[in-house]
Amino acid sequence: MSSDEKSFVMRHVFVDFKNLNDYTFYYSAKEFHCDIPWKLAILPKSTGLYVYLVCSKFVKSESFSIDARVEMGYFKDGEANSPKSIIPADSKQFDSDLWKELCQKSLTLSK
Repeated sequence: MSSDEKSFVMRHVFVDFKNLNDYTFYYSAKEFHCDIPWKLAILPKSTGLYVYLVCSKFVKSESFSIDARVEMGYFKDGEANSPKSIIPADSKQFDSDLWKELCQKSLTLSK
């Protein structure tokens, strides 16, 4: 990692998983990392569970990129199954234009 690169870890537990509504976003609390506000979000659908890293950085701010790795663990009655890694299908890197688009869409969908 070069001196200008930064890293952080976010964790959140979404509870009562079986009773989450399909097509409804569920968010973690906002956390600040590298002076930028972030949230984790999930969107349950009949086709699967979608996981989002939501950046609340202003859309007109300077360009940036992020490499993301997601690990999910499932717990039942206090016992954990082995964590599952989720890797984007096409690339590990998401550019700022994609994040801006995702942020705008997720904010629109959550209303």
